Formats: sequence, structure tokens, C-alpha cells
Amino acid sequence: MDANSVFLSLKDKTPSNKWSELQQKISNASEEALSQIALTPLKSNIVALVIGIFFGWCGADRFYIGDKKIAFAKIALFIFIVVIVTLTQIDTLRLIITLYVLVDLYFVWKETKKRNLSKIYSILD
Repeated sequence: MDANSVFLSLKDKTPSNKWSELQQKISNASEEALSQIALTPLKSNIVALVIGIFFGWCGADRFYIGDKKIAFAKIALFIFIVVIVTLTQIDTLRLIITLYVLVDLYFVWKETKKRNLSKIYSILD
């Protein structure tokens, strides 16, 4: 298996600031490690983003990338919003929660790439 083709297949699933380091590690990797990397299922940040847009309010995006603690916190937050906001009609709280969900989409996008890189490094080391 060619190290360059493995690197190119991983490029969009890993953080761009780590590409040079990753490319060097892949070029020094054994044939067995390259095969194992090619067969390792990595999470797609695009899929995480789409899940986050439609189901981020209930933590589905965090479950997808493996962040169970934050996913359960998002579920609790959603229940809190339904109970409190429905009873009190606090618009400021709705705005804050909406901003949180949008900011969390960005963090899910970044975290997906970081976790993929960790999987790759665990194979290479």
C-alpha cells in the first residue's frame, strides 16, 4: 500500500495543522500499519455536522463521535429548556441555548477530526 495514497485518504478527516506530522509518520510506517489504517473506520465530520444540525439538540452528534457525557448533558439541557422555557417563556434563555447549539457544531466538527487523528496515531505508535 502506498503511503501517499493513505495520507490523501486521511487528509479531509484529520486536522490540517497536523498534516505534515501525519504525513511524516505515515511515510515511516510499516506496510502492516498502513493496511490497518486504511481499514480503520473513521468518523466523517460532514456526517457529524449534519447530525448536529438536525439532532444536535438531543446530543445525537455527540453520541456519534463518542462523547457520551456531553451527549447526556445536552439531553438534560433539552429537557430543562422544554420545562422551564415552556412555563416561563424566557426569550433570552432560548437565544443562549440556540447560540450554544451553534457553537457546539463547530466543536463537534473539530473534535471529530481530533478523534480520527488519535485513532491513526494509536495504530502508528
